[in-house]
Amino acid sequence: MIGNSISRAFTAPTLGAFWLYWNPVYGFILARFCYRPIRRRLPDSIAVVSTFAVSGFFLHDLLLWPARLAAGKRPLFPVVTLAFVVVALLVIATDALEVDMHALRPATRAAIHLLCLALAFAASILASRFPW
Repeated sequence: MIGNSISRAFTAPTLGAFWLYWNPVYGFILARFCYRPIRRRLPDSIAVVSTFAVSGFFLHDLLLWPARLAAGKRPLFPVVTLAFVVVALLVIATDALEVDMHALRPATRAAIHLLCLALAFAASILASRFPW
């Protein structure tokens, strides 16, 4: 089942579909309790970016902070949060440009999805190196 979810995600025809398939449980929870309530009051693009930021921070970055604080260290730069915001912007841009990869081979679609993830995380890691 997990293998099918991963395969389905990486061969998705759009970047937005990748994220719908990537983690269906988180996706359902985030859609119901984050995206939809925000979308009722604000534009879709803000709801998308906010939802990705919430996921990155509360479901990824924040999980490491208690252990670091207990060890007397400062919290880490929110690398996943920033990377997810970059991904959200890529999702919005590719949707607006109507980018559809149906015609591409599954391996090519997987490579494009991996490239998007790599670029987002590279940008975030680079940003974490600046003295904020």
